[in-house]
Amino acid sequence: MSTLDQIVTKTKSKLMGSVGRDKINTLNDNYNSSVTTLGVTYTPGAEIAPGVVIEIDYEQMMVVSNSTTTLNVIRAWNGTTAASHTANTVVYVEPRFPRQAILDEVTNELRALPQTIFTTGTAVLSFPSNTNRVDLTGATGTVYRILNADRANFEGQSYPGYKPTLQIIRNADTTAFPSGYAVAIEGGLAYGETATVRVVYAKSLVTTTLTSSTDLQSTVGLPITAEDILAFGAASRLLYDKEALRLDFTRQGQSRAAEEIPPEVQGRQAQRWRLEADRRISEEAMRLIGIWGIPGA
Repeated sequence: MSTLDQIVTKTKSKLMGSVGRDKINTLNDNYNSSVTTLGVTYTPGAEIAPGVVIEIDYEQMMVVSNSTTTLNVIRAWNGTTAASHTANTVVYVEPRFPRQAILDEVTNELRALPQTIFTTGTAVLSFPSNTNRVDLTGATGTVYRILNADRANFEGQSYPGYKPTLQIIRNADTTAFPSGYAVAIEGGLAYGETATVRVVYAKSLVTTTLTSSTDLQSTVGLPITAEDILAFGAASRLLYDKEALRLDFTRQGQSRAAEEIPPEVQGRQAQRWRLEADRRISEEAMRLIGIWGIPGA
């Protein structure tokens, strides 16, 4: 099982391999979410001067003054959230790629995955006598298609190998079908006949509420084999932004440091990562087809 925080770490590792390292320090104690005076372990030089932004975990802070190892800061800078932090946590100084920015792009990449990357749901459907449509009980999110169906009984007998043809009816009347999805047995049932059908269906990943601690498998439903797609895609998004910043003629300093990083190098790397993410999406989609069959077949 992996969390979004672990994908953020993997993404940052890719990114920092292409642009260098951040300057760091560490906290000398535990601090709650409201204090504005923090202590660091090592006496900082000019790199932690007033006006510098530091990052601890997912929170950014603006340094307003400093004295030896003591920093006075404005908490929750750049729209981040104030949080408690523990002793020895790394303090990043003017991070090139803040963790919150990486998390935002990882979640954007996750939400942008196509329908060919899906999770599954299961249900046992009971068709009463003279009824060929029932609610897809417990269905949440967007249901794409039925992947597998096994009829558990036929005229009172067990036929686990018998596979009925089912059809999903979307936007069904929620008065009769609370999930908004109805499932119909093609051809209907004979008079007085009942049926119990076990179904597996493809549905959208669960991406409504995502935090750094969200588990990608148990909560989102992302196959563990598809995790690397998020790191490649998020790294590409962030590096494209860095290249645009570096090429901004209204800026000076690091954004124009062509001597250190030649023009378009970051853009080309971002493009390579995007191509790799797209290749992996296609590869993962083919893996799922291998398991469940071709959509519509």
